[in-house]
Amino acid sequence: MSLVKRSFYLFISNIYFQIIGYIATFFMARYLGVSKEGLIVFGSYMFLVLVINMITGLADIGVSTAFEREIASGTAEKEVVGTYIIYRFITTGLVAFVIILFSQQISQFFNINDVFAVQIAALIPVVWVPTRVFARLNIAKGRTLYSQLPNIIEYTLRTILISYSAIFIKTTSSLMLSFLYAALICSILSFVLLFMSISKFNWLMLKKMFLFSLPIGVANAIGYFSQMADNFLISIYGSVFLLGLYSISKGFLGMLLIIPGIITTLLFPDLVSFFKSHGNGDALANRFITIQRYFLVIIAPLVLFIIVYRVNLLHILYSNAFIVVSPEVVILTISVIPQGYLYMYSTFLMAIDKQRFQLYFTILKLLITISISIVLIPSIGMLGAALAVLFSSIITASISIVVGYEFLKLYPDIKSVVIILFSASASFVALALINHIIPLNRWYDLLSVWIIGFIIYFIILSILREFRKNDVDTLLKPLGIPSFIIHIIKKLFPS
Repeated sequence: MSLVKRSFYLFISNIYFQIIGYIATFFMARYLGVSKEGLIVFGSYMFLVLVINMITGLADIGVSTAFEREIASGTAEKEVVGTYIIYRFITTGLVAFVIILFSQQISQFFNINDVFAVQIAALIPVVWVPTRVFARLNIAKGRTLYSQLPNIIEYTLRTILISYSAIFIKTTSSLMLSFLYAALICSILSFVLLFMSISKFNWLMLKKMFLFSLPIGVANAIGYFSQMADNFLISIYGSVFLLGLYSISKGFLGMLLIIPGIITTLLFPDLVSFFKSHGNGDALANRFITIQRYFLVIIAPLVLFIIVYRVNLLHILYSNAFIVVSPEVVILTISVIPQGYLYMYSTFLMAIDKQRFQLYFTILKLLITISISIVLIPSIGMLGAALAVLFSSIITASISIVVGYEFLKLYPDIKSVVIILFSASASFVALALINHIIPLNRWYDLLSVWIIGFIIYFIILSILREFRKNDVDTLLKPLGIPSFIIHIIKKLFPS
């Protein structure tokens, strides 16, 4: 299956996760209320989700990347899966134990009144292990859609249970129990599906994976804190009340980061295989730069759409009470582009066995984020946290591109980047005038504007000869779209 087709399947499943996740967030925002008490419960839930992801990242120590590398390199899955799943159970269990042991202190430090909710959050990553291993295994084998089956079920169950809890129970513990029940059901399903691939534990295999992944693991742990430092510092210098508001604005960043996340998830095994077959030459460089271009073609109009219609989106998705975070939405959304480039260059360097650079990038990003946050959050609050994210992303992305050039000997095409950003800006900023004439207060209004904006965007790209017939073939043929439809679409673009 082609990289484009696998990306498409993973993109569709992640769009589903975002939609279903927004439904849960919608019910929490609407039914917990915008009172201080409601936002405290909401903020506490969002903070504990950070804890869940932190445990998952810390316990892995990058071995998941080495696991995917072994599968992508052709190692029999029975030689790897049993070792990896036992390793994940042990490490997540140990981290969870520490969190539970100090749950009282964690609750007091971050002003969370529900100690039991903290303890539940610590258990969820342990329950998650089979689901995560199942997804990693099948993504590495190219079975993208199948890899997401347990996740699709879990997200659906979680949303139903959380929505019920937000409407009728309204406590942090009930929200976390909803999370746990959904994770447990899908973990059992994943374990059953994995059972035939599990063999005995192999110390030598674990040692091999661990040695490869150690720099990646340290980088991932630091990278997690780099991504979430602003959230934790908001909790420390502000409160979980502010974290609830800030999480709404950062939700748009999380939504858009799905795109570079999908690209890098699939790009890593693809580049590993290509590097093993062809080495680090012009073919690899051109392949990597082409993928970057497609990333920007897709992400640029989405970024502009959210920036231009952020007030409408906040009103439709949540309520007018959350429009106060509109400036943060702009700043955080812009940061998606440099963060996407950072993700891709780190992935490229890992694929050619230069994984230590990811560690350097993440340490730098963490230091910049913390330094700016400590200075700005006490004075300008959430806006300071958003600025810290943006500046740290731009600086580290710029450095990663310079380092990447040393191995690629090829920079991104600056002219192409400028044309793509100009085309997106021209199309969606022009459409912003509609806001002054017609109120866009329904989701179908915004969807219509988004479709029109995309059409105008691709027309401008076509006129400027930045999107051509071969791009249509590259993106649409692997998806199985009928040839006559592709032929009609190609007539709209230059050769």
